[in-house]
Amino acid sequence: MERFHRIFSSKGYQFFLLAVALAFMAANIVAGNTLLTIFWAVLLAWSIWNLNRICTGRDPYYNEHHGKGSDHG
Repeated sequence: MERFHRIFSSKGYQFFLLAVALAFMAANIVAGNTLLTIFWAVLLAWSIWNLNRICTGRDPYYNEHHGKGSDHG
């Protein structure tokens, strides 16, 4: 579980996920695949939400492992 949090709480991974989701969502819009477009849109939104939490200091795991303390309400 520690490794899972370490990977998913990194800015680099979230930017990578954002780029992949955006590219595949655009490709599926062009191809007309509605369900896959919805899937990639949800993944894109999740990535943006995670980046927002990390960049604004509201991700407790990221804060704890990057020297920012863990009590950022």
